[in-house]
Amino acid sequence: MKEQVTVITEPLLSTQFVQYREIGPVLEGLAPYFDLAVASPALANEVQFDLQRKGIQPVSARVAFPKLRDPMDEIPSWALSWIRDAVNRGNGKRVEQVLAGRRGLRLNRSMTVATTCDAWCIQSHPLGITLKEMVGSVDWSYRVPLTMATPVVGLLEWAHIRRAAALTGRVYTANEYLADLYLSLGIAVRGTLPPYLRDGFYPSTQSPTRDYILVYMSRELDTDGFHALAETGIPIKLFGAKSAEWVRRAISRRVYPNVQVLGKVSFEELRELYSNALFTAFVFTEESFGLVPLESMACGTPVLTYAKQGPQETVIAGRTGWHVESLNQLAQTARTIWQDRYPSSVSGACVRRASEFSLARVTELWRDLITSGLSQSEEPPNLRLKRPNVGLLGRGPVHPGPWPARDLFVRNLASSQEQSLTANNPVLIAQSASTESIASPPAPGAIDSGVSRFGTGGIAPSSAAPPGSGSARSPFPSTAGSSLKLPTTSPKSHKP
Repeated sequence: MKEQVTVITEPLLSTQFVQYREIGPVLEGLAPYFDLAVASPALANEVQFDLQRKGIQPVSARVAFPKLRDPMDEIPSWALSWIRDAVNRGNGKRVEQVLAGRRGLRLNRSMTVATTCDAWCIQSHPLGITLKEMVGSVDWSYRVPLTMATPVVGLLEWAHIRRAAALTGRVYTANEYLADLYLSLGIAVRGTLPPYLRDGFYPSTQSPTRDYILVYMSRELDTDGFHALAETGIPIKLFGAKSAEWVRRAISRRVYPNVQVLGKVSFEELRELYSNALFTAFVFTEESFGLVPLESMACGTPVLTYAKQGPQETVIAGRTGWHVESLNQLAQTARTIWQDRYPSSVSGACVRRASEFSLARVTELWRDLITSGLSQSEEPPNLRLKRPNVGLLGRGPVHPGPWPARDLFVRNLASSQEQSLTANNPVLIAQSASTESIASPPAPGAIDSGVSRFGTGGIAPSSAAPPGSGSARSPFPSTAGSSLKLPTTSPKSHKP
């Protein structure tokens, strides 16, 4: 008899939502091994039918959402879902109610549902940090309201994150960068569980033209970075149809004869674009992971990106691309690559790097996590943090240990029980010295290390701040020893 496993997701109001496309194939690969269910505040009929076709039980809490204007635009429903749960835990309570009769392991993959579970798999930044990173690049008409909203959102998110952590047994993030970030917020992250690169990306030709560079136009596009690249005169092909209005305004304020705007392209066209580009320039305001660099590398094309956040971890400087620290260095590096090119061996290194995030491998990681949870044993080494003792934010060791008793985390919690968990749960490894409520962020210096139920390890960061009030950012890595040529001119600024 198969063991029951439930995966909790964001509201899935369309099969075209990125959230669904990211997790659907993984769940389909897990369905033969477990009695699998997907629980969500809301599941569209088409999503429920598709899950059932895959052998997965849909469980919808039937929370009401406005009708979609675009089946690909999940931002409005995500934002509304987050507000409901951050303010009064509306989603979490509803999901717990519909799952009251279902036992087994629970894995939460949502940032808008704080609910009892065995493991929380974090895939993105806190919302406050996302807004803070966006402010500098948006149109002036949006900048003032975003600036005013960011501190409020950051405080709400701080409370929401700690509430979600108090209700879970273990926490995993999409990469080590996010692990450092959440550890700095006092959340005990045990390992990484990355998203997958969908099949179908591979070099489409053995004789690529390499006569242009490729740029992705998205909501997160750093428009200053785009203009810095466009002003080099290098031929640029700009693709993508998911950009926000302020991005389109900023792009169109000047016409460049060397820029070709393609808009939305088919999958086959995208593979051709990646395969023939000299490199992909991935310039962004904030990006916790970034699948575009992986897609490019899978097609044998290296990536020029910023030395920060998720892409600096995915793109290996000197092997599969270049990291830059400023707009000045971005433009100079682009010119150098255009003039001097790079060894043909770089393409092979890119393909090998991208293969580490294949659907088969990521599905196997999920299966390993579920198996260890069901047996209440330690997770395998391939899921643990690769650098548990030396982190960009001064991380200390987080020792492995047994899973907590599952029934502690899968039953509905009364308010007093939830407060007790908040005060003692090992996931919240950094606690305030006072008896403030969970909604109040601790003051700098008021953090103390806790004792983990999973072991004796922990971390005591020197300070922690609510998301949005100040993000912890990784220092820029050195490119010394790189086999790919970089300009040696010192950057004049540090934007982004």
